[in-house]
Amino acid sequence: MKQIFKKTKDIFQTLISYACWIIGSILIVTCCCPLACLPASIRYDNRLYFFVTWIFSKLIVWGSGATISVSYQSPLPSYPDSPALFLMNHTSSLDIPLFETIIGTYPHVWISKASYKKIPLLGFLIGRMHVSVQRDNPEDTKKSLFTTIRLLKDKPRHLLIFPEGTRHQDGQLHPFNPGFAILAAKLKRPVIPVMVDGLHKIFPKKRFLLDSSVREVKIVVGSPLCIQQSESIKDFCQRVHTTCNDLLASIR
Repeated sequence: MKQIFKKTKDIFQTLISYACWIIGSILIVTCCCPLACLPASIRYDNRLYFFVTWIFSKLIVWGSGATISVSYQSPLPSYPDSPALFLMNHTSSLDIPLFETIIGTYPHVWISKASYKKIPLLGFLIGRMHVSVQRDNPEDTKKSLFTTIRLLKDKPRHLLIFPEGTRHQDGQLHPFNPGFAILAAKLKRPVIPVMVDGLHKIFPKKRFLLDSSVREVKIVVGSPLCIQQSESIKDFCQRVHTTCNDLLASIR
């Protein structure tokens, strides 16, 4: 009987969540597609675009039924001060809207998988507003790094990235790709880690139904980390990974 009740709750919460996705997708496509058609000099800093994506993301997170608690080791940068590279562990498709709710309307650029551009309509926005990369293609990866530097250099735009490259449903922190460290060094920007615990239980990879029995999601936003003059890309990448592991342990 308990299993039947839980399954019913899971289905109900999933229907709410998917309804929010549908409503939010209509909202973001209707409002943001025209803004994404603007010239590059305008569209990447358009606060209206990021306000709509923020509202969309809050709707998605609300639809998941999760209770979100966030702790900050340092205040987030205020626009247009101190643009940074934000990185998050990747455990669920809900990570993306949750990341958006934290960043808010501060203009930002995502590094996303090239396959996302195949999503109808939303793929158009991703192609116009994100930097797409084919992870298994070294030349494309190098090209995406140059594109990212061009979009961010001397601009008040954050960068959002999942350094693990893909979702992992075991809740553990996996090795980081070094791209974020290269960008931090080239752009001379701090890295701000955002660690999340709980989403891998609510809506893990390859799962259709949300788990309604799990509600609590904990987030910690770490202090900015800067690459030192004598520090190699590899060492900085490892230091950030170690810090992220410590942050994740602190909220468990």
